[in-house]
Amino acid sequence: MIKTYLEAGKIINKRGLAGELKIESYCDTPEALCSFKYVYLAPDGTDVRKVLSAKLYNGYAYIRLEGVTTAEQADKLRGKSVYIHRNDLELDKDSVFIDDILELPVTDADSGVTYGVLKEVFNRGASDIYRVAGQNGKEYLIPAVKEIIVRIDPQSGIYIRPIPGLIDDAEEIR
Repeated sequence: MIKTYLEAGKIINKRGLAGELKIESYCDTPEALCSFKYVYLAPDGTDVRKVLSAKLYNGYAYIRLEGVTTAEQADKLRGKSVYIHRNDLELDKDSVFIDDILELPVTDADSGVTYGVLKEVFNRGASDIYRVAGQNGKEYLIPAVKEIIVRIDPQSGIYIRPIPGLIDDAEEIR
């Protein structure tokens, strides 16, 4: 399901007395979160806030929002997710939003065998890693590299060409 509003970060603290928010960015880079003119505090876009100022410090976005002018108001927002409108961010031709591919089937591009469903995307350095929930409670960790990921279609699924041992000899993750 293609979402209009995408989760872009989480408010983790306040800073100072003027309502500035410390936000952990879920974007490719924390700088990206600082570039938006508007953010949304509800997943359906009903609580839109104009970004008054944004800066980056130690890997976090520090943002002042319209309507948040005191430390008390900022403190009430702690733990809330921050969303962006998908049209406010331009993607490269071969890129996709993670929200658009979660829960898609992961299928062998050659044999058509479905290995499972994409449950999570995380990054530990060199590339994104796809956590795929397979049959019988098995889970697979698949590097999102061009040698393995053949094609991603947000309408139908993720097509892979696994290297030996990635799927067939994979052990269950405990």
